[in-house]
Amino acid sequence: MAIDTVRLTDLATPQFSPEIAAMRAGIATLADGISFAPEALRAQASAEVGLGDFGDADYEQRFAVLTAAIDGSAMISPIGRFMLRAQLVQLLKNRLLLADLLARHPAIHAIEIARPIIICGLPRTGTTHLHNLMAADPALRSLPYWESLEPIPLPAEAGQEPDPRLARCEMGLRFVNESMPHFRRMHEMTTWHVQPMLTPLAAIGLAIIMIGATVIAFATGGFTMALFPLVVGLLLAFVAFGRRRLAPHGSPNPSLLRPAGDA
Repeated sequence: MAIDTVRLTDLATPQFSPEIAAMRAGIATLADGISFAPEALRAQASAEVGLGDFGDADYEQRFAVLTAAIDGSAMISPIGRFMLRAQLVQLLKNRLLLADLLARHPAIHAIEIARPIIICGLPRTGTTHLHNLMAADPALRSLPYWESLEPIPLPAEAGQEPDPRLARCEMGLRFVNESMPHFRRMHEMTTWHVQPMLTPLAAIGLAIIMIGATVIAFATGGFTMALFPLVVGLLLAFVAFGRRRLAPHGSPNPSLLRPAGDA
């Protein structure tokens, strides 16, 4: 089977199709007036969702540090600033919708997710393929890409068919695939693509690495330096041991799959 050779000749000055180049130029003109002030981001999220309760305020200090770091960075391009702001607003919208959902259905707190399957592995070792394979089992509940972006529908869109979140995800992926046409060869992303997580074998391997790191750290810096790799190694060993004892969980609870607007 012949394998196509990909040669990238525009890494220093990326070349885009006329359509994508025009979109990027339009976005860049909007970047100058972008504000990363937390209050402005929260106000936009509230206006778009029609909700005002963000839940516990313990996130606010961390959020302020993050936005200040982004706003003060000279390494983020105008396109990057635009996309980061859009991502932050979306995350705030998700937080508003989640707080509203939990306030309307407090019984959700009591739902137990029994025996979740966790896949653990180093980058480029096949964890995505394994995750996709396991997600194909109809008895398992996996997280498709579109749902990871917008886990809860907007109040005005709850119950709509087709779900508007699918179209928004597809539109974003079209932009990514047109802007970076070779990215899908490395990591294909589709609307129903599932997001990879962790395997016991990788956890065992990492635990062994942490054992070596503990020995080296202890020899060079004493117990204090060795404490961190020791704790990480013990946690990885616990993950590996625990995952070997867990069996796949049963069919998902249908009540968990209904849109947030359903009773």
